[in-house]
Amino acid sequence: MIIRDSYIGVAAVIAGSILWYLTTTLPVVPAHGDVGPGFFPKLIAGALYAVSLGLFAMDFVTRKAGAGEPLEPVDGQTALRLLALLAITALYIGVMKYAGFIAGTAVYIFCAGSVFGNPHRVKLAVFSVACSGILYLVFKVWLRVPLPA
Repeated sequence: MIIRDSYIGVAAVIAGSILWYLTTTLPVVPAHGDVGPGFFPKLIAGALYAVSLGLFAMDFVTRKAGAGEPLEPVDGQTALRLLALLAITALYIGVMKYAGFIAGTAVYIFCAGSVFGNPHRVKLAVFSVACSGILYLVFKVWLRVPLPA
């Protein structure tokens, strides 16, 4: 299967749109202004839109000039892993308000690591919990950004 940059751009627009939509369900905290639980996910969605525009432009220029490197095929296993990661990410965002930030993030990191073939389950679990805790400390304690409960 051959994937052009514009196809990835379309996927980035779709992922950004889903992310933006899902962040609208997060609570708004008026005391913190615009910085609430949905601020950083919306920032990421905006970055996905910007990247997709760049991919569209690069693909258009490459096609018009007839130049560029020949496209390398993407094997089916890699494509399935990427689709699985997108599904896990959408699920993570969707269940965040029910699972909470710490537990949801730890499970998300563990699942993402598993999808990409990390064979060390115990180390991956410790890493997932540690990352979740560090993110909580940075955002909730240090930056005082309200996180989904």
